[in-house]
Amino acid sequence: MDNKTPEFLVPEFLYGPAFSPEECQQIKDYAKLLPNLPAKVDDGEISDYKRKCIVKGIDVNEFTFWFIERIMNFVKHADQLYYHYDVVGLEKGQFLEYNESDHFYWHMDSSSIYKPFFKRKLSIIVFLSNPVDYEGGKLEITPAEKNNIPGEQGYMIIFPSYKTHRVTPVTKGNRCTLVTWALIE
Repeated sequence: MDNKTPEFLVPEFLYGPAFSPEECQQIKDYAKLLPNLPAKVDDGEISDYKRKCIVKGIDVNEFTFWFIERIMNFVKHADQLYYHYDVVGLEKGQFLEYNESDHFYWHMDSSSIYKPFFKRKLSIIVFLSNPVDYEGGKLEITPAEKNNIPGEQGYMIIFPSYKTHRVTPVTKGNRCTLVTWALIE
């Protein structure tokens, strides 16, 4: 981060489409084969009030390498262009599936409060679902005037992990995303 720009002005980068509809479907099909994990928040707490969705861990392997590498290339571009964090890699990703009434309450992916996550600098979300397939499930990032975020299929948003954000409840259908976090040493 340069010394001239206050952190609260750090923009979100929206790349799109970063993945084709066919590639999004390949990722979704792969995730169906994975076991569900608990939808944890903060320090490992499980709370349907704060976070309700299906979570699946995404490891690097022969199938996932292509899309993880693509995400990393976009992250490196955004980091070089603006953030200057000197990102060294990505944390293990998560496939998130939100069905009717599923949501994720306001939260940060990194802060000094959550010690295990202090190396997280950028949050990355890839929208895998076609927006005509669900209602609700809107990504909102503070400040409120920045909440016109298009969740188009295949688009990727990158934003600082300290920014408070949420996913509003899905009211109809099924919303799938791939999330990960860029790390520093």
